Amino acid sequence: MTTLQKQKIVIALIGSRGDIQPGLALGQALTQRGHEVTIATTKGFNALITPYGLNVVEIADVSLDDIIYSPEGKALISKTRGKPLVYAMQLIKLLKPNMFTAFAKLTDLCEGQDALVHNNLVVFADDIAQKLAIPAYSLASQPPNVKVATDKNKLGFKFKTFTRTKVMNVVINKLANEFRKNLLQLKKTALFKDKLKNKTTLLAVSDLVCKDDFGQQYIKTGFMYGQNLSQEVVPIALVEFLSPDFSTVCITFGAMVPGNVDQASALLSAAVKQLPYQFVFISSWIKLDDDVDNAFVIPSVSHEWLLPKVDAFVHHGGAGTTAAALRAGVANFVCPFIADQPYWGRCVYALGIGPEAVPFNQLTEQVLVDKVKELITTVSFKDKATEMAQLIEAQNGAVVASMHIEEDLLRRD
Repeated sequence: MTTLQKQKIVIALIGSRGDIQPGLALGQALTQRGHEVTIATTKGFNALITPYGLNVVEIADVSLDDIIYSPEGKALISKTRGKPLVYAMQLIKLLKPNMFTAFAKLTDLCEGQDALVHNNLVVFADDIAQKLAIPAYSLASQPPNVKVATDKNKLGFKFKTFTRTKVMNVVINKLANEFRKNLLQLKKTALFKDKLKNKTTLLAVSDLVCKDDFGQQYIKTGFMYGQNLSQEVVPIALVEFLSPDFSTVCITFGAMVPGNVDQASALLSAAVKQLPYQFVFISSWIKLDDDVDNAFVIPSVSHEWLLPKVDAFVHHGGAGTTAAALRAGVANFVCPFIADQPYWGRCVYALGIGPEAVPFNQLTEQVLVDKVKELITTVSFKDKATEMAQLIEAQNGAVVASMHIEEDLLRRD
């Protein structure tokens, strides 16, 4: 039987913590299988990456969040609220200078490598791979958009999604053609080309949770989790705050920021005051009332460390956050904002590990109070979450994805 020799593989990852983590788990699995892996990402993730023991190269000295939540980025959010397509197009213009610099560095990094693995925000990955004549493997943690409709008029949703996808393809491909011409010296591609349409994508989700058929090009590997990680540093103040005498609730909305931060903070403060539990908020925007004495606010902390210690989890339904909650076996309540988040809310509810999702813009003080009480007191939520965690962990999605990459590389050898 032919065996694959040691390969040099770059894994390029851009986005938030949830976008990055599956690629890190994959990198760890590939390293353990004897390959040389380099993580290419933006600044701000050293603390997250260090426990995986992976070589990392920063291809940008700013993160995506740095730009999104800069004064210009915040103004853009405010100006285009309710217009996701306009927002995306304007955001790309804001990102363009950093994109070109980052992807030029990525091109240099991939010289002499055997393969490039990338998440979907690395939009020039296929162009770089074509230039260097190496295979590129797409890694995703979010289901395809056409499958996450929440509108009653699903046909209308699909039409809007189709239209937005076509427009975004044109915008991205125009940029890609500029990059191809000026930096890669390659011919232009068709503006309406959908690079992911027929490309095999390693989808870091479990078929136990996502039962939809996304199409043959999507390979459900199982969720990808790091194994035997050294712990990120946790502030001693948080450790001391957590008391075994109270039920613990963690609340986070990831990178999501509501339109009115003060109003949202007031709602959360009022709800927390009504409940006899201790709360940990993972957020950079939540500002609780001064008289809230049963809550701890921290901008970032390891989900792997915190979630197994809590009794309930309230979150926005991001793919990475949901995956972390499922692994921890914790009852959770989803308050989705956008994109695939309503889909994950429906999955949580269908699995019986939490109540029905409520969009964040429909959340009230009383709804939050009632849902948190329900999370704490409904024994079946915890039981089913624990059972699901065991089943999901056994799938080992990072190893499954590694084996797929190895098999494909062997066929090409």
